[in-house]
Amino acid sequence: MSAYSHRRVSQFTILGFAIALASGLARANEIQVCFNPPLPESCDATKAVVEALASARQQVLVQAWGLISAPITQELVQAERRLQDVRVILDKSAARRAYPFLERAGVLVLIDAEHAMAHSSIMIVDRQTVITGSFNFTRSAQERNAEDLVVIRSPTVAAQYLRNWNAHAAHSQPVRTEASGSLPRQGARADAGSKDQSDWAQPTVRKVAARSADR
Repeated sequence: MSAYSHRRVSQFTILGFAIALASGLARANEIQVCFNPPLPESCDATKAVVEALASARQQVLVQAWGLISAPITQELVQAERRLQDVRVILDKSAARRAYPFLERAGVLVLIDAEHAMAHSSIMIVDRQTVITGSFNFTRSAQERNAEDLVVIRSPTVAAQYLRNWNAHAAHSQPVRTEASGSLPRQGARADAGSKDQSDWAQPTVRKVAARSADR
């Protein structure tokens, strides 16, 4: 092989390595990791959640044991006012607590009483970004506990979490109904108006009507 050919091979090898490195860095930038108490180089968990919610442009889906963090719940309310499509699934223990501030804003609040504890801590933003980890969306998680939070920007990963969200929404009940102990009327679940009844995250009749009225 000539010296010229050797140089060309070396150039292509270097180029390939650079492309692979850039691709790896791009993938790494799609994952954000936060810890509480925060490490010097890590992010603030509550701030990371609030920033992700503020960036939402279409929809926010939540699964949580409870929502007791003022900055996070306030940002959910802002997201609902902006998007008119925020849906929350909470553990049955949340039925004993009132969430009128979410309901008044139009947030669809469901109770998952199917399990001993619905302890997932998940948010799905625009079906593109997943927020998860041990971090509950509470003040204690931010100020008192040792926690981790991961923000994953991947439509592929979000699709898997969306399927799980749909599965739990399918057996969940509206918070007011669950709290009163009465059964909901037919079609009162997460999405009575969806053409695809397997996808409870599709826009509800109520939200579609409200969105149309605002236009």
